[in-house]
Amino acid sequence: MPNLALFQHTGFPLAIHGAGRNLSVWYGERTPANWSAGLTLFGRLVQSAHSPLPGAQATFSRPATGNVLAIGTPASIPASWLSASPVRLLQNGIQWQLANHHGKDKPWMGATRLPATAYLVEAHTPYKGHVAVTFLTTNPQNLKTAAWNLVAARNWNKLRGDFAWQNRQGIYQSTMVGSHFMYGNRHSGWFWIFLFSVKPWLWVLAGLAAVLFATLAVWIFTLRKKAQWRAEEAL
Repeated sequence: MPNLALFQHTGFPLAIHGAGRNLSVWYGERTPANWSAGLTLFGRLVQSAHSPLPGAQATFSRPATGNVLAIGTPASIPASWLSASPVRLLQNGIQWQLANHHGKDKPWMGATRLPATAYLVEAHTPYKGHVAVTFLTTNPQNLKTAAWNLVAARNWNKLRGDFAWQNRQGIYQSTMVGSHFMYGNRHSGWFWIFLFSVKPWLWVLAGLAAVLFATLAVWIFTLRKKAQWRAEEAL
């Protein structure tokens, strides 16, 4: 993670276990535009997850645990919410951190002007162990339209990386800005399925190990049988 392509395809990691447990939909403001945008995105998430996500809950208060789908504007969603994101939104552009920079404190690169009207960011939540997908528009009146543009097939199916932005023509572009991180429980049996899926050459090693073990077992069995036959012939 993060992986907006996986998010748009399956709803992961917000929609886990098929029920959406520990998922909050956070509305930054109590406005019709905010509610409409949130319902649009949640409805698209439900389609991607192939589940009504009965375990999800809506809230107007900033979540303190679990995964989150946040909807609002830079004014209604505080900057501290994106403190774990490699992207920092400014009034006239963005700043970003170098993904390949080693160390805990990564420097912020100089701001660039980005003529964007909406943003989608996937990153760690400020609290550990969870992930948030945050949707923001520069103008609260554009929330509804920007959300509809985002879920349109021409934009939704092309989401990639951890950061997407909408231009003035309603087209979203996306890229990978930050570093990848592991999400989930390494002690789960599913971890090994995941590991083998991202590293297919492990199947070759596992196959070779199985063949080697079978060959060794047959060889030892043959040696024992030969020794037994020789002992019987000696009698």
